[in-house]
Amino acid sequence: MKQHFYIVIDSYYAADNGNTENIHHLTGHDLSERQVCKLDIANDEIAHMDYKREWDPCLVGSTKAGRSPLPKDGTGEWMNTVQPVVTCYKVVRVWFKWFGLQDKMQRSILKECERYFRNYYRQLVCWTDDFYGLTIEDIRKIEEDTEKELQEIRQQGESRGTVFLL
Repeated sequence: MKQHFYIVIDSYYAADNGNTENIHHLTGHDLSERQVCKLDIANDEIAHMDYKREWDPCLVGSTKAGRSPLPKDGTGEWMNTVQPVVTCYKVVRVWFKWFGLQDKMQRSILKECERYFRNYYRQLVCWTDDFYGLTIEDIRKIEEDTEKELQEIRQQGESRGTVFLL
């Protein structure tokens, strides 16, 4: 597969409500092929197998930050009213060159990326109290510990994490 398959994800974080146009400064082919997908972590439907009450930002707030749970109003209006808000803009480039499977696989991979991002950012909002008020030194220590833990997991060879749905 080597040169016939890749996934590249570029991220840019901005203190806005997701309305900045072309924040990645795409041009030409990339811009014409771009499909904008706005994720609403409060209102988007979540697969039953992905739902966990403790990862529902409409049920979990942050006592340390003094933030209430996000409103589940079906409109996404919270993105214009809740402060502070940050948007993670992502460009996902997928190439899967395999005759007869290319389009289906590329669409499936993009769909799974969307699912992964939605679930991850729902969790991240719910984990605010775990990180709120940490110093950069605290964060570096967590990074070091996480790296050690990941190395141990890799050595065990045990698969964990998100299940890819085709």
